[in-house]
Amino acid sequence: MAIKRKVLIRCAKDGMSDRPKETSFYVCPTEISAEKAAEAIRSHRGVENSNHYVRDVAMQEDACRIRTNPRIFARARRLALNILPANHENNIADARWCDALDIRRALQYGFK
Repeated sequence: MAIKRKVLIRCAKDGMSDRPKETSFYVCPTEISAEKAAEAIRSHRGVENSNHYVRDVAMQEDACRIRTNPRIFARARRLALNILPANHENNIADARWCDALDIRRALQYGFK
Protein backbone atom coordinates (compact mmCIF):
# COMPACT_ATOMS: atom_id res chain seq x y z
CA MET A 1 0.00 0.00 0.00
CA ALA A 2 1.36 3.44 -0.91
CA ILE A 3 0.39 6.62 0.91
CA LYS A 4 1.14 10.03 -0.61
CA ARG A 5 1.25 13.08 1.64
CA LYS A 6 2.59 16.61 1.88
CA VAL A 7 5.05 17.36 4.66
CA LEU A 8 6.08 20.67 6.20
CA ILE A 9 9.82 21.31 6.41
CA ARG A 10 11.09 24.45 8.08
CA CYS A 11 14.50 25.90 7.31
CA ALA A 12 16.30 26.89 10.53
CA LYS A 13 18.37 29.55 8.75
CA ASP A 14 15.58 31.78 7.50
CA GLY A 15 12.43 30.32 9.12
CA MET A 16 10.80 29.70 5.74
CA SER A 17 8.75 26.55 5.15
CA ASP A 18 8.58 24.15 2.23
CA ARG A 19 5.88 21.55 1.46
CA PRO A 20 7.40 18.71 -0.57
CA LYS A 21 5.41 15.56 -1.30
CA GLU A 22 6.51 12.16 -0.03
CA THR A 23 5.34 8.61 -0.60
CA SER A 24 5.39 6.01 2.17
CA PHE A 25 4.95 2.30 1.59
CA TYR A 26 3.29 0.00 4.16
CA VAL A 27 3.14 -3.79 4.24
CA CYS A 28 0.31 -5.66 5.95
CA PRO A 29 0.08 -9.47 6.21
CA THR A 30 -3.71 -9.39 5.78
CA GLU A 31 -6.09 -7.36 3.70
CA ILE A 32 -7.71 -4.52 5.64
CA SER A 33 -10.04 -1.67 4.78
CA ALA A 34 -8.76 1.78 3.90
CA GLU A 35 -10.32 3.21 7.08
CA LYS A 36 -8.48 0.73 9.34
CA ALA A 37 -5.22 1.29 7.46
CA ALA A 38 -5.59 5.08 7.80
CA GLU A 39 -6.30 4.74 11.54
CA ALA A 40 -3.25 2.51 12.08
CA ILE A 41 -0.98 4.82 10.08
CA ARG A 42 -2.24 7.94 11.88
CA SER A 43 -1.77 6.37 15.30
CA HIS A 44 1.78 5.35 14.38
CA ARG A 45 2.49 8.80 12.94
CA GLY A 46 1.13 10.34 16.15
CA VAL A 47 3.84 8.62 18.19
CA GLU A 48 6.45 9.51 15.59
CA ASN A 49 5.40 13.16 15.45
CA SER A 50 4.96 13.69 19.17
CA ASN A 51 8.20 12.09 20.35
CA HIS A 52 10.73 10.79 17.85
CA TYR A 53 10.39 13.54 15.27
CA VAL A 54 10.72 16.25 17.91
CA ARG A 55 13.82 14.61 19.34
CA ASP A 56 15.37 14.01 15.92
CA VAL A 57 14.57 17.32 14.26
CA ALA A 58 14.00 19.93 16.96
CA MET A 59 16.85 18.72 19.19
CA GLN A 60 18.98 17.25 16.34
CA GLU A 61 19.53 14.08 18.34
CA ASP A 62 20.47 11.98 15.30
CA ALA A 63 23.16 14.48 14.30
CA CYS A 64 24.72 14.42 17.76
CA ARG A 65 28.36 13.29 17.67
CA ILE A 66 28.70 12.64 21.42
CA ARG A 67 30.19 9.20 21.94
CA THR A 68 31.05 9.35 25.65
CA ASN A 69 27.96 8.93 27.87
CA PRO A 70 25.40 9.80 25.17
CA ARG A 71 22.54 8.76 27.49
CA ILE A 72 23.30 11.64 29.85
CA PHE A 73 22.93 14.17 27.04
CA ALA A 74 19.80 12.42 25.74
CA ARG A 75 18.24 12.79 29.20
CA ALA A 76 19.26 16.47 29.32
CA ARG A 77 17.61 17.05 25.93
CA ARG A 78 14.49 15.20 27.13
CA LEU A 79 14.37 17.40 30.25
CA ALA A 80 14.62 20.49 28.06
CA LEU A 81 11.80 19.17 25.87
CA ASN A 82 9.61 18.49 28.91
CA ILE A 83 9.80 22.13 29.96
CA LEU A 84 8.10 23.40 26.78
CA PRO A 85 4.84 21.37 26.96
CA ALA A 86 4.67 22.06 30.70
CA ASN A 87 4.47 25.74 29.72
CA HIS A 88 1.72 25.13 27.13
CA GLU A 89 3.97 25.31 24.06
CA ASN A 90 2.43 23.18 21.29
CA ASN A 91 4.95 23.76 18.53
CA ILE A 92 8.35 22.76 19.94
CA ALA A 93 10.40 23.85 16.92
CA ASP A 94 8.70 27.25 16.82
CA ALA A 95 9.13 27.73 20.58
CA ARG A 96 12.84 26.90 20.37
CA TRP A 97 13.19 29.31 17.43
CA CYS A 98 11.51 32.14 19.37
CA ASP A 99 13.54 31.31 22.49
CA ALA A 100 16.76 31.51 20.49
CA LEU A 101 15.78 34.95 19.22
CA ASP A 102 14.89 36.25 22.70
CA ILE A 103 16.67 34.66 25.68
CA ARG A 104 14.37 36.50 28.11
CA ARG A 105 11.47 34.44 26.78
CA ALA A 106 13.32 31.20 27.47
CA LEU A 107 14.26 32.28 30.99
CA GLN A 108 10.60 32.86 31.90
CA TYR A 109 9.72 29.15 31.67
CA GLY A 110 9.01 27.27 34.86
CA PHE A 111 7.49 23.99 36.01
CA LYS A 112 3.88 24.30 37.10
